Amino acid sequence: MPPDEVKNDAAADALAAAIAEGEAAAARMDPAPRGRMTSSGARLIVATFAAGCIYFLAALPRPVLPREGPAIALAPAEVRAQLDADA
Repeated sequence: MPPDEVKNDAAADALAAAIAEGEAAAARMDPAPRGRMTSSGARLIVATFAAGCIYFLAALPRPVLPREGPAIALAPAEVRAQLDADA
């Protein structure tokens, strides 16, 4: 066998052993009990709720004081009639 194939076989064996060790370790770990809240799950819920409250408060309409008065809208026919009457 060429040296490259020997190296690849050794690397593949080492990788397979590492995967087997990882799977065995995962099988030994106790899963989170059903019906209980994990700390990361609780943090996610609190962060989502807080972000929703902030968005809700930011989206509420608030009164704004006008900086300028409303523009006066005049009817052109009435303006022409008044100018003719003043002349």
